[in-house]
Amino acid sequence: MTHDEPGPGQTYAIQARQAIAILRKQGPAIEIEIRWCPAHKGIPGNEVADKRAKLAASEPYDHGVEWLTLADGTRASRYYQLKSGHALTGVYLKSTDNRPDDHCWWCDPDNMSGTPQTRDHLFKHCSRWKDQQAKLWARVKEETKRGKRKWHVEDLLADERCSPAVLDFLRTTYVGQAAPPVEGSWDSDEEEEERAVAAAG
Repeated sequence: MTHDEPGPGQTYAIQARQAIAILRKQGPAIEIEIRWCPAHKGIPGNEVADKRAKLAASEPYDHGVEWLTLADGTRASRYYQLKSGHALTGVYLKSTDNRPDDHCWWCDPDNMSGTPQTRDHLFKHCSRWKDQQAKLWARVKEETKRGKRKWHVEDLLADERCSPAVLDFLRTTYVGQAAPPVEGSWDSDEEEEERAVAAAG
């Protein structure tokens, strides 16, 4: 890691830095180490953190995630995966060598345009979810007085005022939930949705 400065929308990183500052004042001899862990590559600490995040999502009042109490466990899990950048998106799956490319399988299943499936694409531009995006951004603008063009998706996911709209968007889409098999493409919207539901369990 070259630095420990948090990027935009990293609420928990800021809180961690504040806690570290307090610990350093209380005990200057305390050694604190910050490490980056690649996503779910069998690293014990990372696996424990993942289990705790799922537990917090499933029992929010008991684990300090009160504002996500209306979300079911799967939706809350998808929310946190999208927030961390470790969700089932083309870009993330390619970066972990789980897909040969990063194109959007929702609006570009044949990879004709080469559109990378980023969080920004899924929340703002993917033609498959345009109706759901319109509802999301109308609610966000109503709540925050900021339109779609004024938001980076990482900031949207970090702003608690936007959480109900984001969770509703996730409830009405398969964003971050399922990826088609690499070998094939889907013939119809109905088939696409059936496979996404089956893949989600």
